[in-house]
Amino acid sequence: MSQRLKRWMMRLALTEQQEASTLSARPISQHDAPLLGKLLYEAYRNTIDDEGETSDETQKEIEGTFAGKYGPVLTTCSFLIEEQERILAASVLTDWTNDQTGKKQPMLSFLMTQPDAKGKGMATFLLKKSIGKCPKKWICPRVAQRVLSHQ
Repeated sequence: MSQRLKRWMMRLALTEQQEASTLSARPISQHDAPLLGKLLYEAYRNTIDDEGETSDETQKEIEGTFAGKYGPVLTTCSFLIEEQERILAASVLTDWTNDQTGKKQPMLSFLMTQPDAKGKGMATFLLKKSIGKCPKKWICPRVAQRVLSHQ
């Protein structure tokens, strides 16, 4: 029996999110792409999301994201936490279009944290901040996840 990665979707009803934290974040911009590519590589390496990509490939993935691969990046809903010009964590939301219905809705394309910064609530903080900044017209964002399936 072999193991294969399989994508699945989760839905989350958007509600007001409290930002009770001492953390601070700023919106991402295309200027951050090189550091976000590095973060993507470091955050996903040796995890279930690691498909053996090189750092160059993760850089191209981030560049593709900014180029609209998953729809336009929602920079007003996407944030990063940095320390001394190093990104510790980031959330990247895009304006995804459902191919079947044509309906647009936010998609959490990436939520990533440096391995040495995990367990400090940064991803939770960024996710709540991103949801809180989403336009109220959206009912629920799609969250793309990969899980192992046995087949």
